[in-house]
Amino acid sequence: MTDVKIKTKPISTIKKINKAKIGIQKLKENLVEIKDKTNEMIKEEENTNEYGTNRINDTNNKIINRIEYSTEKIGNKSIKESYSNAIKLKEKIDIYNRNKINNGIRNVKDDLVIKTKSNVKSDATKIASKDIKTANRNNMKLAKNQI
Repeated sequence: MTDVKIKTKPISTIKKINKAKIGIQKLKENLVEIKDKTNEMIKEEENTNEYGTNRINDTNNKIINRIEYSTEKIGNKSIKESYSNAIKLKEKIDIYNRNKINNGIRNVKDDLVIKTKSNVKSDATKIASKDIKTANRNNMKLAKNQI
């Protein structure tokens, strides 16, 4: 038989990973991505004036929405209150009418006192006499204090 040829391999060494090179490559890739993103953002915004106007418009829209919401809330609350007040008023009117019917209807003319000239004259003399009496009392007190 013929001799079998055996091929021998040289003993190879284990390759080491160069972590420094990989870290540098990742940093470069990150820097490139950041640069691309900033360029895109600059293109979108174009300039600072446009950015400022957009911010002002956004805040105006937010304020308008808040005002609308709060006024709607207040309006709903006031409508509910006025509705409940109307119901309470109606109940009070019904109670008043029931009491009026139960007590009997009185004539308005009976309640009014018709003042004639003599009534007015007697009222005036009563008031004048009261004023004179109080004035006399005050004068008497002053005279006693001075003595």
